[in-house]
Amino acid sequence: MRTLPERILAAYADLASRPGGTIYLAALRARLNGVAADELDRALVEMDDDRLIQMETDPDQRGLTAEMRAAAVRLAGRDMHLLRVVQR
Repeated sequence: MRTLPERILAAYADLASRPGGTIYLAALRARLNGVAADELDRALVEMDDDRLIQMETDPDQRGLTAEMRAAAVRLAGRDMHLLRVVQR
């Protein structure tokens, strides 16, 4: 059975249009819909701290839907809506 970080990385690979591309956290949450929001948030923050992923705020705040806003992870005092896997 895969760990949650492995599941996150696999979902990212399916959703991203190219390696290193960004995806919306709302799409990731939909793909991992059986995972509790707080559990997913913790895993994402840990992965960001470990520099496996990078979460970003969407520069087009006006274009965000309610679903995208609700899916955000609060990090460093800002809502993060996007995720990219750090290429090594």
